[in-house]
Amino acid sequence: MEKKRELRNTRIYKDVYINNAIPSAQRLLNSNLRSIVNAIGNDKLEIRGSVVFVNKRKLFDKAVQKAKRQYWYSMQEELSNSCGNPKEFWRKIGKIGVGSERQNYIPMEVKLDNGQISSDKDEVLNKWKCDFSNMFNRNDDSDVNICENDVDVIYDDMLDCEISVEEVFNVLKSSKNGKSPGYDEIPVELYKNQTMLNALTRVFNICFDSGKVPAMWSKGIITPIPKSSTSDPRDPLSYRGITLAPVSYKLYCGVLNSRLSYKLDDIDFLCDEQNGFRKGRSTVDHLSTLSTIIETRKLRKQSTYVAFIDFKKSLRLDK
Repeated sequence: MEKKRELRNTRIYKDVYINNAIPSAQRLLNSNLRSIVNAIGNDKLEIRGSVVFVNKRKLFDKAVQKAKRQYWYSMQEELSNSCGNPKEFWRKIGKIGVGSERQNYIPMEVKLDNGQISSDKDEVLNKWKCDFSNMFNRNDDSDVNICENDVDVIYDDMLDCEISVEEVFNVLKSSKNGKSPGYDEIPVELYKNQTMLNALTRVFNICFDSGKVPAMWSKGIITPIPKSSTSDPRDPLSYRGITLAPVSYKLYCGVLNSRLSYKLDDIDFLCDEQNGFRKGRSTVDHLSTLSTIIETRKLRKQSTYVAFIDFKKSLRLDK
């Protein structure tokens, strides 16, 4: 009897090697079921239970896959319905986990000019301050020659007239609610009333006539955004500084921008090839055109060569 039990514990049944170290449940899942059932007599009850388990597990896996498909389908429907509301759209993106994957941790250490790595708080803050300040590349004592006498001042009714209440109202109307405020912590919703509309119009005209703006407008909260996942996170210049400016300042800029855009379109000043920073256009239009050109030339078996130029710090203010 002992020899028979030993034989059963060491005998190879076709696709499985059975011994005391391999439990019967594992034997069932990793071997030929018919071979095990025919070879083991007393284990049939346990085998039958394992078969039930496997069947239940298959049903469970199918239910999980079905639930996943239903979940992703419902999320796609919700995202499609939220396209008109960017705030709600990105909130849902963050909810499903895509947004959290894009979050990047900014280390509390910097790479100094001598190549050393410092985690000292004062050095880190000073490095960030100096690098972002030097990006403007302009000293306060720099000699800027402005030849006002050599320029004929031409009055333009469209550009130089007094800022109207209607202009400020249109900019306020196009401003979206729920946006982050600036240094003064005043949201745009606070300006959307008749009292503030009249006050803003008076302030904007004072700024426009004098050529000066409140000192508060020159302050902003800089939010660093990584430019590339491959850049050194310890280098402040590897981040793009997004400045949260005061809402009143952005509204004033919006009025001036509306005037300039309307004037440039009216005199047809900008070339038709420029799509960036133009209302109703996008750089995606150029990509679509380029794709069409490439596909057309491929059909004709012609090669296409494209040069993509990334101008680093193209808006630096040099002398």
